[in-house]
Amino acid sequence: MVPPPRPAKVTEVCVAEVDKFPKPLQDAHTACCSNNDSDACYTFAWRGLEPLRDKSGALLYFAKSCEMGNISGCSTAAKITTSENQKTVYLNKACDLKDIMSCNNVGRMPGS
Repeated sequence: MVPPPRPAKVTEVCVAEVDKFPKPLQDAHTACCSNNDSDACYTFAWRGLEPLRDKSGALLYFAKSCEMGNISGCSTAAKITTSENQKTVYLNKACDLKDIMSCNNVGRMPGS
């Protein structure tokens, strides 16, 4: 039995070979990119791209979920980015969203 073809690595957010993912992930991608659903962006990154070891693609979708106010997207993007500047940006955004752990990591109190 031949395994299904793997999708190509993602290099741009909302541009992916979605048809090569299972239906629930196709739906998550559509909700992320068409409906600006931050949870769907997070799910697509976490369940669709991370298992494929597409770290840079996953980062794009975690970052998109962060931009839309998803605390988990912000904290996960901060964990996997290789840029210290971007890490600080993601942690500050999560802190702005009242995530205590992220605030601790950037030396702030929530709301400050």
